[in-house]
Amino acid sequence: MNNSVTPHNFFDTHAFVKEMEAAGFTEKQAEVLANKQAELIDQKLATKSDLASLKKDLIIATGGIVALGVGALGAFIGILSALKLLV
Repeated sequence: MNNSVTPHNFFDTHAFVKEMEAAGFTEKQAEVLANKQAELIDQKLATKSDLASLKKDLIIATGGIVALGVGALGAFIGILSALKLLV
């Protein structure tokens, strides 16, 4: 079973076209709007996979920042110790 989700699953173009026609748009106008809306969703909607990847990247970056901070603190303590400013 394929559990992949595409943005089109979230947007029913047929229902959109029917609603637009009911509101006075021609079928052609409604189809163009539906296609453009689907394109925007494809381009801009973040999937669970996108968010998981971003979360992983943020965790890695945060870990790097923490490691850098600990290293800088250690160096600072070392300098203070060398200057005999740390009791």
